[in-house]
Amino acid sequence: MPRRWTVLFGALCAVAAVRPSVLEAQKTDRGQKPPAVSMGQNAPNPFGTDTRIPFTVGDPATCKDPVKTYRVTLRVYNLLSQVVAVPVLVSGPAGLMGNVPTEGVALPCGAYLAYWDGRYLSTGSPAAASIYLYRIEVEGTTLVRKMVLAR
Repeated sequence: MPRRWTVLFGALCAVAAVRPSVLEAQKTDRGQKPPAVSMGQNAPNPFGTDTRIPFTVGDPATCKDPVKTYRVTLRVYNLLSQVVAVPVLVSGPAGLMGNVPTEGVALPCGAYLAYWDGRYLSTGSPAAASIYLYRIEVEGTTLVRKMVLAR
């Protein structure tokens, strides 16, 4: 039981250190506003074997340039800030192929859904039950959320 409290305390400290609410959109060097990006809570949470992560790139309601793309990276980290996995895209705007890794992928504005099978990237073995952080970066704008894997 004391080990669980230590892990929980460490997770809370890690999340408090990141403070995604502080990561607001800022002006770039060229005076342009960075792209709108949002990321929803993974579902289900907590999860047992796999989970889905919804996110939006750009502002779909006002997206006027269909050719404009954004460089998107979505990764899953453990509490030691080590990359655990790179989820794959399973849905998005029409014409987008599924099972595309979300690392440096160019996406037009729209709503997307990424999938993580609950396995380590390096070995393919099932990930340990723990708290994980998932982080999206879209052209300099970063958002972080936490998820719980309970086996």
